[in-house]
Amino acid sequence: MRKIFILMLILMLALSLAACDTAQVEKADTTAVEPATELDGDGVDDDYDVSGVVADDIHSKPPMSVYSIGEIISFGDYEWRVLEVQGGKALLLTENVIDIRPYNIGKFHTKSTWESCSIRTWLNSDFYNSFNFAEKERICITKITNGKDLWNYVDTSGNDTQDYIFLLSCEEVDKYFGDSGDYRNGNRKAWDQDTKTYALKDDGDYFSNSFDNERATKLVMNEEQKDAFATRRVQEGSYPSHEAVLHDLDQILLRYDISWWLRQCGGENYYAPIVVDGFGLVTDTGIDSIGEGAVKVGGESANRSNFIGIRPAMWIQID
Repeated sequence: MRKIFILMLILMLALSLAACDTAQVEKADTTAVEPATELDGDGVDDDYDVSGVVADDIHSKPPMSVYSIGEIISFGDYEWRVLEVQGGKALLLTENVIDIRPYNIGKFHTKSTWESCSIRTWLNSDFYNSFNFAEKERICITKITNGKDLWNYVDTSGNDTQDYIFLLSCEEVDKYFGDSGDYRNGNRKAWDQDTKTYALKDDGDYFSNSFDNERATKLVMNEEQKDAFATRRVQEGSYPSHEAVLHDLDQILLRYDISWWLRQCGGENYYAPIVVDGFGLVTDTGIDSIGEGAVKVGGESANRSNFIGIRPAMWIQID
C-alpha cells in the first residue's frame, strides 16, 4: 500500500513539472511574435493622434518603392501619377481629368488670376475636403509661384499663393511630360490644317512635341460623380435636363480625350492655358480636328464651362 502511495506522489509531481514547462513555452512563443516595427498594421505611426477617427478613415501608406516617377498610385477616390519624388514627399497629378469646371466663374472676358479664380477656391475647399482625416494629414501646403508668362501674354499671373491642391503651370507640364524645354525656349507653333501638324511660327499659340500623347487624357467619373455633375450642370442652366447631361457624358465627354486647364494666366488675363484635346473642342466651331496633347499657352476663355476639365496636383508626405 505504501509503495502504491509513493508511486502516485511521483506521478503527480511529474505531471506538475510537465505543466510548468508547457506554460513557459507558450509564454516564450507569445513574446517572439510581437511586432518588429513601430506600426500597428494600419499604416499609422503609434504616436499618431487618431482620436475620433473611425477605422475606415485610416488607410495604409503604400510602400516607398511604389513612389517612383511615372508610377500610378491610388489616393482618396482617384488614381494619381507620380511626377516627382524628393525629401520624403511626392508630387502627384490625377491620371485623368476628374471634373469639368470653368477656370473662373463670371461673365465672359472677366479678368482673373490664379489667386482669385474660382477653380482654386474649389480645389482647396470642396475637393480638399473630399479626403478623409488621415489623407489630409499627408497633403502638404505648397508655395505656388505665379510669375511672368514666358511668352509675354501677360506681365504677371498674380501673387504667389499657399495651396494644398493646385494646377500645373505651362513650365511644369513641359518639365514633367518629357522636359523638352519647348516652353522655356519659346518654340512656338501653330496648327497647320493642310498638313495636320504643328509647325513653328513666330506668333504661334502652342508648344507641341513627341510627348503630346502623354499629356492627352480622358475624363473619368463613377456613377455617383456623373450624377453630381449632371445635377450641377442643370442647376447652372447649361442643360435643360439631367438626362441631356448624361447623354453628352456618355456619347462625347467620356469617350474622347478632353482638354484640361493649366494654372497661369493667358492672354489679357481673360484666358487660361490648356492642354488641348484631339477633337478641336477648344475652337468656336467645335468640329476642327487638331493634334491632341499640345499646350495652348494663350489659352481659352477662363469662363468657359464646357469641355475643359481639371487634373488636380498636390505634394504628399510619403515617409
